[in-house]
Amino acid sequence: MTENTQNNQPMDAVEKLDALSKKKKTKVFTVAAIVVILLATTLAYLPTLKNDFIYLDDDSHLLENPAVRVLDAEHIKHMFTTTVSGVYVPLTFLTFAFEHHLFKYTPFIYHLDNLLLHLAVTALVYYLALQIGLPLRAAFIAGLLFGIHPMHVESVSWITERKDVLYSFFYILALCAYWKYLSGGKKAPYVASVIFGVLSMLAKPMALSLPLVLFVFDWFKGRKLTLSMILDKIPHFLYAVGIAWITYRLNARIPGENVQSGAIIWIYTFVFYIRQFLLPLVLVPMYALPEPIVAMNVHYLVSAGLFLVIVGFLFRMRKNRWVMLAALYYFFSIFFLLRYDTVVDKNIVADRFMYLPCLGICFLLGYGIDRLYERIKGWGGLPVATVTILLLTAAGWLGVKTFTQTKVWRASIPFWSYVLQYYPENAMAYGNRGEAYKDQERYDLAMKDFNTSIIVDPDYMESYNSRGQMYGMMGDMDAALADFKKVIELRPDFDEAYNNIGVIYAMQERSDEAIGYYEKAVKIDPFNNDALYNAGEHYFKNGEFDKAFESFQRIIEIDPSSGGAYNKRGLLYGLQQKHDQALADFNRAIAINPLDSETYKNKGVILEHQKKFDEAIENYNKALELDPLFADAYCFRGNSYAQTGQYGVAAKDFAKALEIDPDHWRAKQSQDALINILTGRKKGQNVDIQKIISEEQEKRWKISDIEKETEKMK
Repeated sequence: MTENTQNNQPMDAVEKLDALSKKKKTKVFTVAAIVVILLATTLAYLPTLKNDFIYLDDDSHLLENPAVRVLDAEHIKHMFTTTVSGVYVPLTFLTFAFEHHLFKYTPFIYHLDNLLLHLAVTALVYYLALQIGLPLRAAFIAGLLFGIHPMHVESVSWITERKDVLYSFFYILALCAYWKYLSGGKKAPYVASVIFGVLSMLAKPMALSLPLVLFVFDWFKGRKLTLSMILDKIPHFLYAVGIAWITYRLNARIPGENVQSGAIIWIYTFVFYIRQFLLPLVLVPMYALPEPIVAMNVHYLVSAGLFLVIVGFLFRMRKNRWVMLAALYYFFSIFFLLRYDTVVDKNIVADRFMYLPCLGICFLLGYGIDRLYERIKGWGGLPVATVTILLLTAAGWLGVKTFTQTKVWRASIPFWSYVLQYYPENAMAYGNRGEAYKDQERYDLAMKDFNTSIIVDPDYMESYNSRGQMYGMMGDMDAALADFKKVIELRPDFDEAYNNIGVIYAMQERSDEAIGYYEKAVKIDPFNNDALYNAGEHYFKNGEFDKAFESFQRIIEIDPSSGGAYNKRGLLYGLQQKHDQALADFNRAIAINPLDSETYKNKGVILEHQKKFDEAIENYNKALELDPLFADAYCFRGNSYAQTGQYGVAAKDFAKALEIDPDHWRAKQSQDALINILTGRKKGQNVDIQKIISEEQEKRWKISDIEKETEKMK
């Protein structure tokens, strides 16, 4: 053994120990960093867990979306074959369906899941930063900035924007997998990148940018442009374009009034997101485009100036890989949302659009601050302490801003009032606040908001529809019809308006016209349960029991939580003498809505027919407990008492029914039958009491109940 060999052995051991120690420290720092990032992010977003649903697509995407109410093959198929509000997001709806299946409509759960997804995305941002080569400190700053930035509140605190956090989760997973593929050349990570890319697209079409960003990652990795590089992207382009087309064809962009206005708007939107991210002073859920759209408007002049500054900075720093990564990533990921027109969207720009496109800027800021520390670490402790204090202050301000901004989303009325503080000419804000007032039965305020909304925008059809419903509630049928017909004029495929017109016609006893509108609504949207229910009642009233059964059966298939549909189907089973099926439906209806007196009464009738009089009386008692003025329940309970020989109690029930409703012909008929029975007994006639009452019961179920239901519907 030579002297060099002897000297090298201990040095190798020392180096190994040193490397092991550094690796252990790095791991500890990494874990500590992610814990700090996630804890800070959680604290910043904590108020969101107390927030409610918002009248801003939460209704159409979740609360009134029949596709998410049931987890079965038909509803999942509906999610993957239709759009809502012109957007194709089936994977997002699938997550809503799971939540609804387990927790129904509990806002806390939906907000919690949004927050958990945001935390997962934030952790992935930190991991990706390390993976592509950012130092630990830079990755920590990038992850923390992404996690606590107030511009992300819209994506996290708005339940509907589950789209953002969900698509971003799979998008970054796709980037991580692709980077691993570039680093190792193995096919498994590449396949994973395609799978994650597809899932991202199914969560939100904004993932359309992924294939372009993959090219950016090729460049950043130093990969040369080859045929292999292009072929790598073909699967990504195929699924991206194929899935995105479903949304794009419904939201195709059109040029502005002229080339000049288009260029002005495009530059304004390009600069808007960068400006808001770097200086998030005022954040509003809906931004209005500054008017007039001319080059000399100060807003557009400032945007043009900032645009030139950005272009100049990029030209000067074109050889800096991190600067160019941030620029290319931002441009390609935001490109499809840079507007040049004002026609399609109600709001041209939105904070949520910056959720993932800010990723490159986060990396660049992390890199820049890390370089600053490296430069000043030799200057002594004061400069380092000063920079640290400034950064902690900035981080604290961002966290507090986020904490405060989440409270804007706590409920519909304060939310829309906040929007109107900044944009008092926003028709949607007035209309949606009006809906919230209507839900709280503050009808004067609701009507005031609907009227103001229409004054602000005479073509805002949603407020015509809402105001029409208010007129209907007030009994002004002509005004209601005028508003609903205006809705159809503005949007001929709006199924809700057709159903509303049908309801008005039914109230005016124009049933033949009403059914046509119900059927039109169902044709437009086969999942419109309100129209199906109204059509079913029309068919029932007109003796078309097969069609009525089909309508209520369809409702149950769409929404098994519809107690009303089970009750109606139970009535139809009873008419067919299918008593077991009828009882099963009434029991389901009661389980769904235990406060529905009508269902208890209907169940009592079936039990009475099965000669289970004690059980029938129990159900009539329950119906009367819920509705002490329920004449039908007194009448039917009286019949059950009569069947069991309790004639005195029966007579009192018939009298009570007639006291409540002097025109209750069924109670009068039963009372007359009881008098005949008792008179026959007094005269010593041979009267078959059971037969008379049974015949009365049969007659009551087969004929009277149909007529009673008909009268009720009138």
